[in-house]
Amino acid sequence: MACGLPVVSTDCPSGPREILGGGKYGPLVPMGDADALASAMSKMLDHPTSRVLLEEACRPYCAAYSAARYLEIMLRDPARAIGS
Repeated sequence: MACGLPVVSTDCPSGPREILGGGKYGPLVPMGDADALASAMSKMLDHPTSRVLLEEACRPYCAAYSAARYLEIMLRDPARAIGS
């Protein structure tokens, strides 16, 4: 996804729904449903999600953005930022 390539994921409880925007950036299929996975992969190959859209979706997960966001949150409470 970060490379602008189409993504298909199982809808497991570990985060794909959040990362894929509830299916906006790639299909989510039920866990254990091989037929649904194959169908979603085939559809994605025929009609891939836009590379630009995928790159935009990944921006919040890049190291620079994540570090800046972490510091922003931590510095709201200076006592927490210095380990008090």
